Amino acid sequence: MHKIKKAIIPVAGLATRMYPISKAVKKALLPVCDIDGRIKPLIFKLLEELVVSGIEEIFLIVNDYDKEVYKKIFEQSSSSVLAKLSSDDKEYDKNLKIIGDKITYIVQNEALGFGHAVYLARDYINKEPVILLLGDTLYKSLNNSISCVEQLLQYFDDVETTIIALKELKEDELKYYGTVQGKWINDEKNKLILSKIVEKPNIEYAKKNLLIDNKFYGNFGEFILTEELFVELENIISKPLIKGTEYQLMDAFDNLINKSRVDGLIIDGNSYDMGNIAAYKDVLRNY
Repeated sequence: MHKIKKAIIPVAGLATRMYPISKAVKKALLPVCDIDGRIKPLIFKLLEELVVSGIEEIFLIVNDYDKEVYKKIFEQSSSSVLAKLSSDDKEYDKNLKIIGDKITYIVQNEALGFGHAVYLARDYINKEPVILLLGDTLYKSLNNSISCVEQLLQYFDDVETTIIALKELKEDELKYYGTVQGKWINDEKNKLILSKIVEKPNIEYAKKNLLIDNKFYGNFGEFILTEELFVELENIISKPLIKGTEYQLMDAFDNLINKSRVDGLIIDGNSYDMGNIAAYKDVLRNY
């Protein structure tokens, strides 16, 4: 199996862009139809892909008031519910409990930003490399034999460095994503050594500084974090916040890129920000 055995998934966001459904359903629990035909909460699909790829420990970053919600959905169903389930569903219910046993809940008491949420897991991972997925993002591989998670883990097995998963961006998407600059590693042009990452650049700046073979590439929403990256996060979080700002993960990546090797891997797949109404509608139509 793979060298990475641990994963982080932050699910503490408030999902204000999805109001009013966010009053009733957490983003990570929004329903999606998986390829197995089941309607399931998004978080189930993320966790299942991780476990299939050999991940043994999963750290969910949660709000204190959501912790019990997540814990409850991974408990085995009551006997009255189980009695009404098909044999396949009973087996699925048992597997959910197995997945739930791999989860450790880490509470983010203050909304200090994505970088802060990720940093809270540092003491739990013991300086090991870890894969980070976004709890509000659906990942769909275009290769039925290998998931997006598997693509990233396989690449880390070869290079053992910090990695940002990437996808090609259209000009009107630049305002939503960290966008990179770098040099190709291989003739396939799907692997890069990164020289720059800019969070949500404007089009004029991007055209001048971030084009790679006349294309833009930015965050796919999956990452491999190393201890080097957590050191940069610590340096950022040790400083007081400027009013109205948050601790951002991309700032740590930008700092590390200037000091050490950070790779980019273009994923053969699509990612959908489920906290974005337009993206969620796209998933309902096409996934």
